[in-house]
Amino acid sequence: SWAGSLSSVVRPLRPHAMATPEIEKEYEIANENLRYCGNLKLAEVSIFIAVTGGLLAALFQVDHTKQVAARVILEIFGLLTSGCFFLILESTQYAWFHFAKRAASLEQTLGYKMWSSLPGAPEFRLRPSYWSLRVFYVLVILFWIVALIIGDKI
Repeated sequence: SWAGSLSSVVRPLRPHAMATPEIEKEYEIANENLRYCGNLKLAEVSIFIAVTGGLLAALFQVDHTKQVAARVILEIFGLLTSGCFFLILESTQYAWFHFAKRAASLEQTLGYKMWSSLPGAPEFRLRPSYWSLRVFYVLVILFWIVALIIGDKI
């Protein structure tokens, strides 16, 4: 695996007596989990955009004067779906932060600087992609709320 070859590319800056094969293996696993969380986030956003696009297409095809119930059901489903995907994003990001913090702490023992040298490490509070996704989800949630409030005027 890519993470397995990482230890042969990124050599410790200073050898440390506490570095063991178990710690190196845990570091590899943390990196694999970080990659998995990143790929998962991409898949989640892709699915969310497809589902939201389908709901919007259906919403704008509904005759709002004749099919009020269908419109309301689509809007409620859009709101619920957006809320669920927002929670899924938060869960994925929680796991990512956990593994990033763990990898950064293991680097102290291994003498690596890949994660621990990132701006904001080891807390990783500044994450523009994370905040932009949060804003995106909140805006979509607000759209569905407004659509429910103003009803057939959209």
